[in-house]
Amino acid sequence: MEEAVEFTLEKQITLLDGREVLLRAARPEDAVDLLEIQRQVFEEGLSNVTDELETVEERTEEITTMGSERLWLVAEYEDQVVGSLELHRSSPIFLHHHLFLAIELHRDYRGGGLGSALMHQAAGWAKHQGYDFIRLGVLDTNPRAQGLYERLGYRVYGHLPNFVKRRDGTYVGDTMMVLEL
Repeated sequence: MEEAVEFTLEKQITLLDGREVLLRAARPEDAVDLLEIQRQVFEEGLSNVTDELETVEERTEEITTMGSERLWLVAEYEDQVVGSLELHRSSPIFLHHHLFLAIELHRDYRGGGLGSALMHQAAGWAKHQGYDFIRLGVLDTNPRAQGLYERLGYRVYGHLPNFVKRRDGTYVGDTMMVLEL
């Protein structure tokens, strides 16, 4: 008989530059820091997750009311949230075997191992929960992120040219990637 393995969401990690960062579940009081990271990513055009910035109240409500089928993982350094990863399940039952991933990192914490650590932790949680796949979309304007996803085992499943139409009228393609758990 196989024994159940305990999965711990909270984890202390060391970045490449030696900073100690805590990975943990998001809390309502993280809303302000999370919105600052979202603003940075939005302004840099690195994400296709949103085109409108939320308010602190909306973000707090979102964290407070999320269900157990969703993971919102944050990275905390010296009492400040410096990274965020969300896994959520689509509502149709026929899609309940996979999750959609969205990740955002503070600009000062990119390229130092934080993204990899968040994604490894999220994949461990998803596998422990019994999911089969994690999927994500990455814009053509973010080749650095696509390289990270490929190194972590994500495979390209399709590309949509002109997927995003920016406010200035320019188009950006999107690549769908999937990790089999």
